[in-house]
Amino acid sequence: MESRFLDNRPYLGGAETQVLQALSVLSDSTDSPSNLRSVLRSLLHSVLPYPDPLRRRRARREARALVRCDPWPDRDANASDVAQLLLLRLLWLQRETRRALRWRLHDAAALHTRSAVEACLSGLYWLCDGTDVERLHAKNAESFRRLLSPIATGEPIPRELIDRMAGLLGSPAKLPPTLSDMADIVGKKTGLTVASDLYARLYTPLSILYAHPHGMALQRHVGPHDRIQEEPDRVWTAASMRHSVDACMAYLALAIGAKTSNKQTTLARYADAHMTRAVSPVAAMGGRAVIRGFGWSKLPQVMRLFGELRRYYDSGSAARDAYPVRKARTAIAYERMLDAIDTNPQPYRQMLLDYFADLTARSVGEEERDASTARSPVR
Repeated sequence: MESRFLDNRPYLGGAETQVLQALSVLSDSTDSPSNLRSVLRSLLHSVLPYPDPLRRRRARREARALVRCDPWPDRDANASDVAQLLLLRLLWLQRETRRALRWRLHDAAALHTRSAVEACLSGLYWLCDGTDVERLHAKNAESFRRLLSPIATGEPIPRELIDRMAGLLGSPAKLPPTLSDMADIVGKKTGLTVASDLYARLYTPLSILYAHPHGMALQRHVGPHDRIQEEPDRVWTAASMRHSVDACMAYLALAIGAKTSNKQTTLARYADAHMTRAVSPVAAMGGRAVIRGFGWSKLPQVMRLFGELRRYYDSGSAARDAYPVRKARTAIAYERMLDAIDTNPQPYRQMLLDYFADLTARSVGEEERDASTARSPVR
């Protein structure tokens, strides 16, 4: 897929405009599928192997060449320097994720991926809104204060001394925003949902399922038949971890390179290829549950019901029927199809059935109901 980043559009000036053009790649890659063919293509991309050692080597070499902040300018560092250092960290995380997967360290690889998303979002933020680098120094001061607070017990090292030393690094009143706020700021500056999508689709699920000892993370230690297990269940795929880290590295490199060049074919294609193959943890969990509970003997029945529902909307019968009749017929078809997928119905099943039946039934507009035919929303 040819990226919009490769368009020969002139730069309008300013960090926001440059990053906007670079992030157009990610906007193209994360668009929601509009029909069944797009869904199937995405599924095939996510499960089929994608060996790319030569492309990865070229992309890493091109990204590494963008890191030019050596030696580190320390207090004279600007936003671009910070982003380059984050890109260097992403290159390391890319290698460490693959090393963890080779040793079958699933949770370690997932946490590396989470760190990669965090580094990518932080880098994009500094490129878009990094004019006040004092916020970075303020974060260093806060970290210094927290690291030394255990030894600040009074004598011989009072807390006031540590506070004065931290004040030399930066003002605590100008701390950088949270990662969620960084994603929002990038979205507002560029007009794209790239950063917020990365935060919502990857960072948040990885935090809930891997990083924090909350209910859903602990539930991974409960196996079939409610038997506890020492090794947690693997809810995400190794391929998606690799694709996500690769995409994060390439997108930050694209944004950094946008300041010097408007054509980076290798990185653009590399980013597109991996982002289209990355599946979010939530989607992977859903797919795993479907595969485990799917009644394959009922597959012909599911296809027949799907075909009947599609013909019902294509023929115009749905448009001529009243909304209650249309919704009831749609709900029955969905329920029969779900019977083959979910052999152990959950309490929320009926709620989801009602919601999607209502969504499908209401998709027939008023102008279509007056016509003899209607375009099917079941694609």
